Amino acid sequence: MTTQRSQVLRDRRGAEVQVAEKRGLDGVETMAFVRGELAMALETFAPLQEEPLASTTVQMVDLGTYPLHAIVDMFTFDITTHLRYDIVKPRGPIEVNLRSLDERQLGPAVSWLLAGIPRMQRKLPQEFAGPLGLDLTGPAGTRVTINSDGAAITVTPRADSAFEPRAVITSSTDDFLAWSTTRLPASSTPSTSSRGATPAARRRRRDQPHPPQPPVDRPATGPDPDHLPTASQSSAGSLNH
Repeated sequence: MTTQRSQVLRDRRGAEVQVAEKRGLDGVETMAFVRGELAMALETFAPLQEEPLASTTVQMVDLGTYPLHAIVDMFTFDITTHLRYDIVKPRGPIEVNLRSLDERQLGPAVSWLLAGIPRMQRKLPQEFAGPLGLDLTGPAGTRVTINSDGAAITVTPRADSAFEPRAVITSSTDDFLAWSTTRLPASSTPSTSSRGATPAARRRRRDQPHPPQPPVDRPATGPDPDHLPTASQSSAGSLNH
């Protein structure tokens, strides 16, 4: 664990150096930089969508163990969420018009969030008073049940779950990116609602969602620099175990 934390600190220091180097860029220069980085990233990530690499698992420091094809989901989530909620106005400093998110961005991003729930929150199984239903609507929408047996969290498609949710949260997929990472409170997103009993409080770290299992169909990579951010295409309708 100490080794993992040391690696995380080194990575963060390195990221801060890179950020400092680009701090003087204006909005247009920043978007041009992002598009250039994206183009190079797609060349790197494309082979990870093909076997045998796709199913090869890797430990991602303190994030858990994932198949390599999920790395594309991770970066799609990362760039989508940071761009929409941290960089671009109204929460960020840069004013730029972006198209609405579609399944190409939301599919991988939602898959990453769901995959991280049982992996990133080590104390969650003991604190979670499920089962909880999560109904995500819009592009890449899906319905899952999140449950805990006290030792591990599971996230399963609603149709395959043997448990009746005590409560159901309904949200659009793009709002899910914001409130599940605590960038916005769920109560502030108009498409988010809940019914039924309230689950026990769940502790979350920023960018580490609360509850499921690995992505769905492996995403196919395809660059689309004019529709940032696009790194993969994934269907979030079902979850592989």
